[in-house]
Formats: sequence, C-alpha cells, structure tokens
Amino acid sequence: MPPSPRWRYARGAEVDWNASFDVAFAAVIAGLVALTIHRARSERRMFADRVHFERQIDALPLATIAFDGDAQIVTWNRAAARLFGWSPSEVVGRRNPTVARAFRRESDALHRRIMEGETLRGVEVTRTSREGVQLELALYSAPID
Repeated sequence: MPPSPRWRYARGAEVDWNASFDVAFAAVIAGLVALTIHRARSERRMFADRVHFERQIDALPLATIAFDGDAQIVTWNRAAARLFGWSPSEVVGRRNPTVARAFRRESDALHRRIMEGETLRGVEVTRTSREGVQLELALYSAPID
C-alpha cells in the first residue's frame, strides 16, 4: 500500500504533502529570485563606486599611476598623461614606458619594495617623457591590498 500523501503533525494538523511541496518549491524559487535581485543591485553599486573612484583618481592634479603585482599599469590619470605624453589607452596593461632602460633595474627594485609592504616617500627618480625629456621626480607610493 503506497504511503498516504497526507502528513499528520504533532499538534494533529493534517497537511496535504503535494500542497506542502508546491509551497516549499515556490518559497525556494522566491528566495532565489530575491538573491538574484540583491546580487544585481550589489553589482550595480560596486560598479558605480568603481566609476566614482576612477573619476576621483583621474581628477587628481598629481600624476597618479597604479601598478599590479607584475608591474603592469592599471591606472594612469590625466595628470600623468599631461606630464609624460602617453594616453591611458597606450599604457594601461603594459610596463611603465617612462622608465628608461638605464633605470629599469632601479624601478624594478622600487616595485619589489612596494609589493613587500613598504611605503615610499619622496624617493628621487629619473623618468622620461614620450618626447625623450628626462624628468627628475619625487616618487610617493604605497601598497594597496
């Protein structure tokens, strides 16, 4: 004899199993929809925050360049473009073009120090503009997790 499609709870209430399954299934679907909506809203907020942050960096009056762990450029603001002559689209994703071959070893050593957690304040460096002009600069940098 097949089991009854009805369940009897401890308090004596009787519930149709098929109806309970439909309600539970609907609740699971509703939960997944709510989770998806929440995630979409969170992603939109994160995207808006990122755009806002990028605009703030771009508006800084100082040349601001950010590198990843492999010393590839990830941020190059307008002030860096004015100072060095390269646009962000030309340098993002590449190694720093302002470092002349003669200074590459020094630049790599500075990058390693930053990646190890050191903050640099006023380190004097020589960089080169697109036009080949050597620029004597003070480098300020800090690691960002």
